[in-house]
Amino acid sequence: MRPKINKVPVYDRERIVDEIHALAANPFDKGLDIKKLKDESGYRLRVGDWRVKYDKEDALKIISVTK
Repeated sequence: MRPKINKVPVYDRERIVDEIHALAANPFDKGLDIKKLKDESGYRLRVGDWRVKYDKEDALKIISVTK
């Protein structure tokens, strides 16, 4: 079972939210730990021990966090 964001420890939650904001500001930022998923569609953003799975629509400038 995957934890919901409100069940993540506060320190980790703040880091995850900060990284998502950085991703939204610049999805091509080389300072973010981003990788294309191999076995499924989308990308993952690593934040410490946590992974944020997301999809992006470059033409529409939309990033959708899925997990």
